[in-house]
Amino acid sequence: MISAKRKPTVQYTKECGLKIVTVNNIQQEVINLIREWVFNRDGEPFCMNDLFNAPEFAGKLNKNIRTMLLVDRALITLHCTFKRDEENAVTFSELLYTPPKIKRILRDELYS
Repeated sequence: MISAKRKPTVQYTKECGLKIVTVNNIQQEVINLIREWVFNRDGEPFCMNDLFNAPEFAGKLNKNIRTMLLVDRALITLHCTFKRDEENAVTFSELLYTPPKIKRILRDELYS
């Protein structure tokens, strides 16, 4: 389960054996986890609640504000857009994200 409360993992460099703590490890885990789900939506808008309630992520994402911030950052990294409505304020979990329309190419089918 991905939790924002977890401390980043410690990595060792091969050259000098120094410990390097990277904050991006957890962020990359979130990106890897949600990438396929986001790109398979083919431009259909969704909100954070849709993502957290999807059966693919049951038991994999904690429902807390820190994890929601990680997911938000991951969605922006995956080039999802969102529109702020100044007149009708919505909560963070109800903010609509629109994934990019990407034509997916399956490498196995391409090279077979």
